Amino acid sequence: MDLQQNKLSKAEWESIEKPVNSNEKDILKLIIEGYHSPNIKKNDTQTFLSYTKIEKSPEIEYFIYKTYFEAILYKSINKYGQGTSIVNINPIKFMEGSVIKQLKSSDSIRIKNAEEVIKVNKGKIFEYLLLDLFHDLLKNMYTKKQKYAYYLYTLIQIRKTAIQNINSIVLRYIDKAIEWTNQLTKTSEIITNAYHFIEQNKYLIKYEDKELYSHQKQLFRIINNNNNSKLILYTAPTGTGKTLSPIGISEKKKIIFVCVARHIGLALAKSAISVNKKVAFAFGCETASDIRLHYYSAVDYTINKRSGGIWKVDNSNGTNVEIMICDVQSYLTSMHYMLSFNDEKNLITYWDEPTITMDYQ
Repeated sequence: MDLQQNKLSKAEWESIEKPVNSNEKDILKLIIEGYHSPNIKKNDTQTFLSYTKIEKSPEIEYFIYKTYFEAILYKSINKYGQGTSIVNINPIKFMEGSVIKQLKSSDSIRIKNAEEVIKVNKGKIFEYLLLDLFHDLLKNMYTKKQKYAYYLYTLIQIRKTAIQNINSIVLRYIDKAIEWTNQLTKTSEIITNAYHFIEQNKYLIKYEDKELYSHQKQLFRIINNNNNSKLILYTAPTGTGKTLSPIGISEKKKIIFVCVARHIGLALAKSAISVNKKVAFAFGCETASDIRLHYYSAVDYTINKRSGGIWKVDNSNGTNVEIMICDVQSYLTSMHYMLSFNDEKNLITYWDEPTITMDYQ
């Protein structure tokens, strides 16, 4: 631990201004939304409708099924699924009693215009993956190969994801195949091959939902449901988002983030700024005048007449600060600074890796 901390250098200021990539930003947004709804699940996997940006309706679903999916399905069924309950599905009857009207010409044109894009990007459209797994499941059942259980387990788990707007007729065939195959499967076949089916399953890894870790859910619930002072010992495996959790908590509380490793604080700042959180820094501070606000946090400032941007920030006004990032030596200064703008009941000290300091006076 470095106790001789200095204020941020120009290079460090510039580094935290570079936004994180889009995937990381999606995770940060999930953490923010997850503070309000801990059980939130998101899945950005593209289906035919979401990829072509066509509005869902019974007519559209039936037209897409007939045009793009039916031939592929029945090629598998005719070769490997004869004599099974899958053959008896009536797609029109399944459409929840809807009367299938003729497709509007505008929708038909929109789908036709998307055909080239669809051909090139089949691998990105989720229904085509389902059809491949459906084929492999029937084939392995037909040839009595034990690997069918792998495809069965994969389909069962993929059906539990939060992927939206999957073609409902295709899903009906998938569900029927799962139901039929499941009746002929022993649980022991899944358990025996658990490592291969679960840990090494490339489909489950690729198409899994994005959701909070269980420790984040628990932390957010504790803070959300308790207005009294509380000491929380927060432990979780490395790399599972402990350091990013303050970004979610800052939705309701103001944070003083104490970091014993400078680069950890800077990484948090970069992530926070990428989602427009208001951040301030207290490194190597002896008085409140040493605290520095990021531009997002500024209340009082002067404008650069030449560029039109912010020129000088009044760092003495921390009304807007949501996350104060400080070193151990600057904590008291940070605490008094934040208390001058916030009720103590609305403040949380978030001490990252506190055990590192146990060998210091």
